Amino acid sequence: MKSLLTAVFLCLALVSIIVLLPAISNVQGLPGSEIALAAASTSDPQTSAASPWSVQGYNYPSWWQDEYLSPASAVALDSMASTGASWVAIVPTQFMATSSSNTIGPDPDGQTATDAAVAKAIDDAHARGLKVMLKPHVDAKDGGNRVDLSPSNRGLWFASYRQMIVSYATLAEAHHVELFSVGTELATMSGADKYTDWANVIGGVRSVYSGPLTYAASINEFASVSFEGLLDYLGLDFYYPLSDSAQPTTEELIRGWTDYSGTYGQANWMQRVESWQARWNKPVIFTELGYRSITNVAQTPWDCSPAPYDGYNQARAYDAAFQVLKDKAWLAGIFWWDWEAGENMGGPGDVGYTVRNKPAQSVVTSWFTRGSNSAPAVQTQVNSISWNSYQDYLDRNLSVVYNFTNIGGTQAINGEVISSRANNSVNTATLLPLALGSLDSGSSRTARIVYSVPNGIDSFRTLAYTSWLDAVGNHHYFPEAPPA
Repeated sequence: MKSLLTAVFLCLALVSIIVLLPAISNVQGLPGSEIALAAASTSDPQTSAASPWSVQGYNYPSWWQDEYLSPASAVALDSMASTGASWVAIVPTQFMATSSSNTIGPDPDGQTATDAAVAKAIDDAHARGLKVMLKPHVDAKDGGNRVDLSPSNRGLWFASYRQMIVSYATLAEAHHVELFSVGTELATMSGADKYTDWANVIGGVRSVYSGPLTYAASINEFASVSFEGLLDYLGLDFYYPLSDSAQPTTEELIRGWTDYSGTYGQANWMQRVESWQARWNKPVIFTELGYRSITNVAQTPWDCSPAPYDGYNQARAYDAAFQVLKDKAWLAGIFWWDWEAGENMGGPGDVGYTVRNKPAQSVVTSWFTRGSNSAPAVQTQVNSISWNSYQDYLDRNLSVVYNFTNIGGTQAINGEVISSRANNSVNTATLLPLALGSLDSGSSRTARIVYSVPNGIDSFRTLAYTSWLDAVGNHHYFPEAPPA
């Protein structure tokens, strides 16, 4: 069986959402494009129960010294909170020069959030009603994977690590952080022969921090972490493969949790997790769980190699995870990977892990808010692309029929298509705004938008922006507010 690597890196490569122009006859879906998957929705939202977990959150990493201090960070936390999140994991990273170095410290090139920035992020999260886990990471500047660290002097490394982690624990106590992670994916440093070293580290943390502790183990190490008995929660970064399919159905993804068969053999991942939980008899937090918005979304969830954008694949993977985990009494909750602090993050074409401004955001919002019934969540899909008539073909007027589904827990009222942007000199011929009426939870409506396509253009990118009201009159925009 091949090794399962678990490193997670920030992926920002962009791939266009491409509308391929059909022939004269009507075309229902286009293989290989976002449009082709538009009709393949996530599971019926009316069949899913509300999330029962006390922890509903996101990892919120930063790899720059003052990013958490920026106005963009405040906007990101606002948008995160609007999904119904109750927690956020603040994730600063310190570095070793190489995988064999013995000292850890802030990056001299500025890739480590300053303590002032971390403190500001914590305070900003609390101001928005979010509870906080502080989850420091350690990486190697030479590109080595944190699961493979091999310091040349173990004693010096643990002394440096203890100094770093106790400093963050002191900051956590000062800013009333509700949960603290003593480490993340340090697989080569967490075995039975390192128990005494970790007891010393955890003792130092306990001496300055009064809250509960966890450790974010990788899928290759969680069963052999030696010091779980010293912690309050079992933590796992869950990046197991679920399916080799390029566009797996929700049912395939659900099955992959308990009956995986693919590149990495055959396995019941859930059974492994539940056996581990039973051994320690402690609640589990998935300290990381996430999927990129790409084809082959669940084949190698830890991998950041280039891949075509597929927002609906990501949405299905999220919905499948909620369905699998919704009734697990041992699960305290999930910190999804990730929600980013910078400007212009996420959105159609972003192939990274964030759900921000992608179809998966509506899925998460629906699950997070269904219990409180607080907000609509409207998912936009494409039913068909066609020349509506031969004359339209001659006039280059292309019809795109969109489907709008309210997968949230409350009514979406007085919807409108307020804008639709396209590139390659393609213009929206339909007069906007276009009224959509109201949608009960679980209901759908279609609307046709006509685009004027210049001669010689055989593909273009487009996105329809909608606005809806909730029961108390607040505006909600999907997939996001349109650009100014």
